[in-house]
Amino acid sequence: MICTTSLAENRGRILVIDSGASLLMPYMCVDGHVDLTGTGYEDTISHGQIVVNIIAKGIKDDQCITMIKYTNSRERNNSQVSLGRIILAAIRRLKPVAINMSFAGEDKDSDEKSALLWSIQNNIHVFIAAGNSGIVDNCNVYPACYSIAVNTLHVISSRDPKANKFRFAEYIKPADKEEADLISKGTSFATAIALKRWLMK
Repeated sequence: MICTTSLAENRGRILVIDSGASLLMPYMCVDGHVDLTGTGYEDTISHGQIVVNIIAKGIKDDQCITMIKYTNSRERNNSQVSLGRIILAAIRRLKPVAINMSFAGEDKDSDEKSALLWSIQNNIHVFIAAGNSGIVDNCNVYPACYSIAVNTLHVISSRDPKANKFRFAEYIKPADKEEADLISKGTSFATAIALKRWLMK
């Protein structure tokens, strides 16, 4: 079962693709959310809600967050539909200013790559996690390894590139203890912090 609210254009929208979040928070958009799990939007794995809370600290009064919930586990693709197709359909209708993709994995999806390319062509900034493995030679962490190099695509790492040689990623340094604690838990939250900082510029 796929649950969705009406999709409406919102120029100040930030699209988060993750494990869900409460829609009752004041920074959530009133429409456009998609639940691919059929279990409701609440985050049951302490991931999506944390990501959303981080990003929310950077949004302006005329901006809001839309959630595409596609999993209740730590697996990147855990739905019975093509995540890439859902993302592409959503961004074409919603036209967000930015997209956050904090999950990373070894499974690639041509529809997902098409969605990223469409976003880039339409000047949508996309923030994606480089993963926590520090893979260098045989790049197999997706969506980071689709070999798309433009300034609107931000591949975020919580590991110093000098240490792990993940050279194409942007290394996020913590600005305070709270950020340090979050970044220490992995690239997922470092990606959200990068988006928060971009929104605050």
